[in-house]
Amino acid sequence: MPFRKDRFLASLKRCRESERFAHEFYARLRAKDDAIRDRFRFTDFETQVKKFNEALDICVDATEGKQEALARLRELGVTHDIDHHNILPDWYELWIEALLQTAEESDPQWNAETAAAWRSLLERITGRMASFYLPPGHPGR
Repeated sequence: MPFRKDRFLASLKRCRESERFAHEFYARLRAKDDAIRDRFRFTDFETQVKKFNEALDICVDATEGKQEALARLRELGVTHDIDHHNILPDWYELWIEALLQTAEESDPQWNAETAAAWRSLLERITGRMASFYLPPGHPGR
């Protein structure tokens, strides 16, 4: 299914109307896995929420092929690789689940088409992020 930017953006706008959207997402994400919870143990969530919102905007722009967003997505992929934040590729599915559950709860107009738009975007982006996990030349590659 092609990415429906209009549907995603309208839903994201509704979700962002709640100041708790990002906080609820992180609470849900941390509850999915003890190791993920531990990664956020010393996190300043005011800063993290800003990064989260910026990342969602980068996701949309990257799916449109905007060069600045693609470069930022690459930077995010590298900072999340095995040599930096060490975000395991399997955790991206948990990230998607937590975000979809939070968006569904936050968007009063949520439906199957909206869910598909979110999933399409998130799977594309997380697939790209996971592709950076083992950099070229890494012993595990």
